[in-house]
Amino acid sequence: RDELETQPLLDQRFEQQLGVVLPRVDGEHLQLWQVDSGDELEKGPFRLLEPSQALPEARRVAPEDIDLIFVPGLAFDERGGRLGYGKGHYDRLLSRLSAEVPRVGLCFEEQIVAAVPVEEHDVAMTHLGTPERVVVCRRE
Repeated sequence: RDELETQPLLDQRFEQQLGVVLPRVDGEHLQLWQVDSGDELEKGPFRLLEPSQALPEARRVAPEDIDLIFVPGLAFDERGGRLGYGKGHYDRLLSRLSAEVPRVGLCFEEQIVAAVPVEEHDVAMTHLGTPERVVVCRRE
């Protein structure tokens, strides 16, 4: 369950007073919320920090307003395949984004494998980001 640490990136954005949009689990879906500081985060059902339940509805962000998304996963391949955690939260969210939105799988180098199983509903990553490099996923 180790994932690439994103807290330094969030802290930098908050310090520069640049808000970020983060997901919060809401039943079977991820809802997106604008967050302006770390004080607006709380532990969610998976013990990960997510936007506070106290945020006003006006801070909710529609998926079609997203212009870049970073996506966690268990494993990725260089064709953009992604193996998630099995709940389908990100698959449902990704299917609601414009096809032009860059989708960056954040991972460690060890999480990039030759091939992951891909189903018809899976949305491919356009890039992979590791501490060592950025991979532009090749479509085949």
